[in-house]
Amino acid sequence: MIKKAEHMREVLSVQLAMKKGKTEENDILTFSSKDLERIQMPHNDALVVTLRVKDFDIKRILIDQGSSVEIMYYDGFKQMKLQDKDLAPATSPLVGFNSQPEWPVGKIILPVKVGSVIKQVEFWVPKVPSTYNLILGKGWLHAMQAVASTYHQVLRFPAPIGRIEEVWGDQVMAKQCFVAVNGSRAAKEFVQMIEGPEGKEVLEDMGRRAEEKSIKDLVEVRMDENDPNKFFLLGSSLSSAERHEYVDFLISNMEAFAWTPYNMPGVNPNFICHRLNVFSNARSVIQRTRRSAMHHAKVVAEEVKNLLEARAIEEVQYSRWISNTVVVPKKNGKWRIAMYEPDREITSFTTPRGLYCYKVMPFELKNVGTTFQRMVTKMFAPLLGHTMEAYIDNMVVKSREKSQHLADLAEMFATLKHHKLRLNTSKCTFEVGTGNFLGFLVMNRGIEVDPSQIKAR
Repeated sequence: MIKKAEHMREVLSVQLAMKKGKTEENDILTFSSKDLERIQMPHNDALVVTLRVKDFDIKRILIDQGSSVEIMYYDGFKQMKLQDKDLAPATSPLVGFNSQPEWPVGKIILPVKVGSVIKQVEFWVPKVPSTYNLILGKGWLHAMQAVASTYHQVLRFPAPIGRIEEVWGDQVMAKQCFVAVNGSRAAKEFVQMIEGPEGKEVLEDMGRRAEEKSIKDLVEVRMDENDPNKFFLLGSSLSSAERHEYVDFLISNMEAFAWTPYNMPGVNPNFICHRLNVFSNARSVIQRTRRSAMHHAKVVAEEVKNLLEARAIEEVQYSRWISNTVVVPKKNGKWRIAMYEPDREITSFTTPRGLYCYKVMPFELKNVGTTFQRMVTKMFAPLLGHTMEAYIDNMVVKSREKSQHLADLAEMFATLKHHKLRLNTSKCTFEVGTGNFLGFLVMNRGIEVDPSQIKAR
């Protein structure tokens, strides 16, 4: 029995095969505890790296030792300035964990550079969303003779020059990918990025923290050097020729802008007007006049003068509804929609200079948002859902192709001018890859939560 046990131990044991002669130290790929000095522990992170593909440094590349093919997602494919005509037809579908086949758009062969090694890699290009730009699988790893360790967060491979080269993973990026897939979208702070030749960004809305995206990368173009209020805000990514094209376009549509709240002529009351829903048996309210501080009285007098010149208010003599004024500092005003004439008296207010009522709808009244939304929906009906979205006075013009954007803007401006609706230039930005809309960052890849809306105070 003892001899039998010894024999079984010899059969079942695994021993290193020792080569005769001198060992080639350059072919040994090792990982040690020293590699862990630069790793945040403990961790369960995938190996996510940045590599050079064609002429672009591509972030968010997943090293997947279980993948039998190399994947390039379609969004990254397009952002690398590649076209569908560059693709070879796919010969079979891709099958994932759900066993559902997904036919890729096609295949393409591109050079992938890692250190001093360049390999031609065949990528399959599926048109599905992903937090990664690329996936490099077993085929590429074998071609590189590379060994990847997710635990040590490093990929090592032999180089032709007789030494071992390595690529380290990015744990921060790996965690962000994990959160983007498994956590809430609000927790996702980063998005993908591809950098072009000489560091030129191709995905201008990606790879940085959301608060650093192109919504802040704006260039102020002044129309009048003597008037600081007359300016346009353009995206900083425009070339000189594109910027001149946009400036010429905006100058040709100057009548669609209001440089002050008092430059707004107002929408035709036959198109829409605001009515107050007041019970017919409601008792009228006349507030007793309150004395105002001297500096408040001056502000009220100046505002009344401006509103009279803008024909936003009119003087009344014997009103049954009277309210006192409350001085509230605001950046701008909004008087665009006419008040239903029989309801004007209800908006009467008293000032040291007399009694006045509104001829146009002040936004401080209840239910004015509904009236404004109804006007916008009616006014821009042919464009909404196609090249434009609007919620009350928040509007965004979107285009699938950059070359089409000016034409889409022209349609919107034509509607503005026809109905005499005016834009506030200080709140308008043109030709940006990322924009703030209703508390969200809207970009060509989708919608992200604005960090300023969720940041702890």
